[in-house]
This record gives sequence, structure tokens and C-alpha cells, in this order.
Amino acid sequence: MERQPSLEKKGEILIVDDLPENILLLFNILTQENYEVRRVINGQQAINVVKSDPPDLILLDIMMPELDGYQVCQQIKANSDTQNIPIIFISAKQDPLDKIKAFRSGGADYITKPFQVEEVLARVENQLNLLRMQKELTRQNQILEEEVKRRRQIEQALQSQEEFLKTIIDANPNLILVKDQDGKFILVNQALADLYGKPVHELLGKTDIELARKFPQVPQFQRLDQEVISFWQTKIITETVTTNNGDVHWFYTVKKPILAPNQQQAYILVVSTDITERMRAEASLLQQAEQQRLLATIAQNIRESLDLEQILKKTVTHVREFLMAERVMIARPVGDANYQIIVETVATERPPLLGTKITDHWLKRLSRSWEKTGKIEPDIIENVENLLLFSVKQSLSQLQVKSQLVLPIFHNPQFIAGDTAKNASAQPLSGYHSIVSLSRPTVWGLLIVHQCSTARHWQVGEIEVLCSLASQVAIAIQQGELLEQLEQTNQKLHDLAISDALTGLANRRYFDQYLQQEWQRLKREQQNISMILGDVDFFKKYNDTYGHQMGDQCLQTVAEAIQSCVKRPADLVARYGGEEFAVILPNTDLEGALLVAKEIKNTIEDLKISHFTSEVNQYVTISLGIASLIPSLSASQDILIKAADDALYSAKNLGRNRIEIATLEDFFN
Repeated sequence: MERQPSLEKKGEILIVDDLPENILLLFNILTQENYEVRRVINGQQAINVVKSDPPDLILLDIMMPELDGYQVCQQIKANSDTQNIPIIFISAKQDPLDKIKAFRSGGADYITKPFQVEEVLARVENQLNLLRMQKELTRQNQILEEEVKRRRQIEQALQSQEEFLKTIIDANPNLILVKDQDGKFILVNQALADLYGKPVHELLGKTDIELARKFPQVPQFQRLDQEVISFWQTKIITETVTTNNGDVHWFYTVKKPILAPNQQQAYILVVSTDITERMRAEASLLQQAEQQRLLATIAQNIRESLDLEQILKKTVTHVREFLMAERVMIARPVGDANYQIIVETVATERPPLLGTKITDHWLKRLSRSWEKTGKIEPDIIENVENLLLFSVKQSLSQLQVKSQLVLPIFHNPQFIAGDTAKNASAQPLSGYHSIVSLSRPTVWGLLIVHQCSTARHWQVGEIEVLCSLASQVAIAIQQGELLEQLEQTNQKLHDLAISDALTGLANRRYFDQYLQQEWQRLKREQQNISMILGDVDFFKKYNDTYGHQMGDQCLQTVAEAIQSCVKRPADLVARYGGEEFAVILPNTDLEGALLVAKEIKNTIEDLKISHFTSEVNQYVTISLGIASLIPSLSASQDILIKAADDALYSAKNLGRNRIEIATLEDFFN
């Protein structure tokens, strides 16, 4: 065995042939084309070499001593480490049965001797291209898997943050507050905000003194906070708090030191039980729990589906049920300032808007603002009658809308939930934590909620649920797009695997698969199947006269002509090999096949492709062989192929440019 120095090569090829002259010829051809070539002279050497150092492709002779090419191929394909190496048989055997045996043993292609250099190079490059595409598909799948893994990590990070907040909330079902070592509020719940009569974001960053200046026990609270941190111990006190509107509340309060997840910052967790308003506090927490449950249900439904249409329909349905709104819809931008309603759920007494185009320059400006900030923040109109912008007021009034809430659905987002004040210059909306995109997204669409019968005050919890839901929908949209891209890639690879690279017709591999499929079907139905084999007359002389590039163009034109003569979807035209073409005609008798063959012959003649070196005509012509039979237990598709091939052989011997019909009796005697 010889091995060439490792340079920048197009691929590594192993030649297996017991004739040195054959090896030398192939070696010279392939090395000139910048392939790395190794050579062995018998089957056992080939098997040993492939096991120790697998090549990219194997050129394998059939007739060799001890182990023939079929046996070598079978052993290589039986090994899971080497079974994906493409094997091209190169043999002087031209009988179709030998070729069929080669393919059944695992061969990827078959070249007959004496071979054309261009054919060898084309078939080698075709197989290597298929191998490269398979590797590329594997690589793309790995990239997708990494992307899914990365998204899961993001979700896990969000879940960790949610669990941290949930731990605080679950510590006590009442008022919850987290302070830093300076006494500033860094996290408060809605119940505490309601107590102060302020929105959440106005409490964040403030201290007890700033929020309750008239409260005489504030210095005592600050002293207790310092003791909690300094001695790292829990303090329990009974306290009263006077709100800004003068209401006094009694609380049983627990102050406990805690560490952030990074184990570096120390905080004070304050959990208070409102003794005077116990029932009101419990009702508030139950409502929050219901919102979280609904959000979890909607998120689960979204993640369980990859059908974007179903995801959007479920989204608007859940939102309308949750909000008890009269209309919920999703709109996509079309044109400069138009939005089209693509999904809608609406109360029966309200007119549907599905498919309607809405022209609204205000929505367009909102979309640009959302894309600039990267934040999922709603545009809220609680009462249309109070609007100062006349165009928006007029547009909503025409739709009989009294109150509206609009949220962006971003495309290709990566979201985190939390206080946006540290991430953007704009302050978050009153009373809730907005959702911020980590990268600059684009607005894919709008989630729009309408209240038509009355004006409406949108609750903080409702807005939080909608913001989280919008981020879930955005993730689902991207997952659906990734799946669609993968399906398109797989379809392209499948088309390449069954198509002939030059003509675009079915290749020999798919021809064999389709013939086997139709043969079994028609054997059950006891219906005719016909086959036409055609060979372009004196094509070698055409190549020698006009060059291989013109020869390729000629084959492409002939392929198009043959395809144009085959009208039914069930019929298959394939490139059988070189200048040979095959047509499979299911449910077609001999008379029907003869009509198709005549049309093929006449159509090619009408092309008038000049061929001055042809011995039968000044234009390109074709010889055709026809065979037709009803599949049975005593016959196989090999007989049909052999009969059509013999008929083609007769047509060529009788002067070419003609059609011959096989005599099938000879094959059953």
C-alpha cells in the first residue's frame, strides 16, 4: 500500500484493484485532480486499511482473487465504523444483474470499464459532495442542539430567579420586603405597595424614613435592621405602620438576614402579617397565585406545540378568558403603517375583525419605540374619551372600543424579568416589573386587548401576566422558525440524494427504489408495468466532436425532452447511467408504452441538435427498448430491466434511431 504526503486535498480515496495498470490509471487521474490516493491490490488489504485509517471514498474492482468486490463491500458495510464510506464499483461487468448485485451489496455507484475520465471524476465528486452534505447536516444538527441547550440554560436562569423570589414570597403569605444594608427597599410585593398607596417602582430605592416621615418608631426599625445584619440573627417584633393617607395597620413582623444567590451581598428579608386585614391580604395572595398558575398553564401549552398558528390561537383564547375581555387579537405589520389582524377571539355580540387591515401611525411609532428600548411595556388606554390624540381616538371609536391595551411581540428575543431601571434610561411603568430584551429585537406583531362596553382600569397583575406571556410567545415563534429551517434543509438534502446532479432527473438509486415500490404494488393489483430504456446514439462521438461541456448540455436538453413526454405524476424518468435514460410507466400496457416511446423519439428529433459525426442522422437521435409485463411470483423487476435492455441492444444493432419491443417469452422459458 502506498500513501501520498498529506497536503491540501479535496478528499482521500482508496483504490482497490488487482491489476496494477488499472490502479496506475486511476491514481494518475485522481492525483491530477488534487485527491489524496491510496492503493491496495486485494480485498483483505482493503478491509485492513479501511479499519485502521478509513478513507473518504473507495473505488472497488469486482473481480479479484480470494475476496471479490461484493464480499469486500459487504464486510465494510457490516462494520458500524465504516458503513457510511461511499463505495463506487469499477468493473468490466456490464450485465444489469451484476450492477444490481453491486448496489445490493452496499455500493453507492457503478462505473463500467472502459470508463470515461470525466465520468469517474463526476461520480467521485458526486459521492464526496453527498458525504460532505451529510457531515454538514450533522454539524447543523449539533448547532441546533447547542442552541436548544443554550435556551434551556436561559430558562433555567430565569427559573432560578423566579424560585429565589418565590422563596421570599413563600416564607410568609403576607407583606414581603427586602432591604439592603443601607435600609433601601430593593424588592417589595404588591400588598406592601397597596399599604403605602404607592406603585411598586416608587418604593424601590427608598428607605423607611423617606416613606413614613411622621412615624416615630422608624429609628428603632433602623437599629433593629443593623442588629440583624451585624449579629446575623432573626428579629421578631410587633409594630404599627401609618400609611400616607393616615391609616394605621398592626403587623407581626419577622426580620431575617439572607444572602443573594452569589453569596456576597447581604440583605434583610422582612415578612409581616397584617393582623387587622388578614382576609384582604390572603385574597390578594390568592389572586397572585392564580395569575402565576394561569401563566404557567399558558406557557406550558405554548412549549408543547410547534405549530405557530395553534400557539397564537391558544394565546388569544387564554388571554380573553383570563382578562374576561371582549376582544383579544394579534396583528402583524403589513406595509408602512398598516397592521393586519391574523388571529382573533371576540365576544359574540361584537363584530369580528379577523383579516382586517388597520392603518394606525401611532402603533407604528410605538413599534419603533419598543424596538429602540427593547422592553415589553404595554401601551395602555383606560378610557378612549380621555385621549388627546384625535386620530387614535377616532380610530378606536369607529371600532366601538372604550379601553385598549397593546403589547409588542418581539422577534428573536432573549428576555429577562426584573426591574428595568438599571437596564434602560426609561423608567418602568407604574406598579409592575417590565421585561427587557438582552439584544435589540424587532417587533414581530402586536397583542391587542379591547374592552368595548365600558372603560377599564388594567390591574398590575394582569399586565405582568401579559408581559411574561408575550415573551413566551416570542420564544415559541423562534422555535417554530428554527424547526421550519431544519425541515427545509432536510428536504433539500433529500432532493439532492435522489436527483441526478447533471440533469435534475431521478438518479439510479431512486430509480431502483421506485421500481421496487411500484413492482410490489402492481404485483398486488395485477396491473401492467412498462419500462423504456433509451440510449443517445453515438454520444461518445458527440463528446469527442463538440466537447464534454456541449455533451452535458446535450444530455440536459434530452432529459428535458423526455420528461416533457411523460405526463402522469406516477411515471418516473431517470438518468440510468451516462447517456442512458429510463422511464418507468406504472399501470401502462405495451401499447401505451409504445406511444410514449414514439413521442420521445420524435421530440428528440424535433430538437434538431446538430450531430454531424452520427452515422444515422445529422441530428441527435435516440434508440429505445421497451418491455412490459404484469408482475407475478415467477417474475422479478430484474427481468423487466433485462428485457428492456435487450430490446435497446437490438435497436442499436439494427441501425439505431429506432424503437424495439422485448420478446418476454424468452425470459420465462
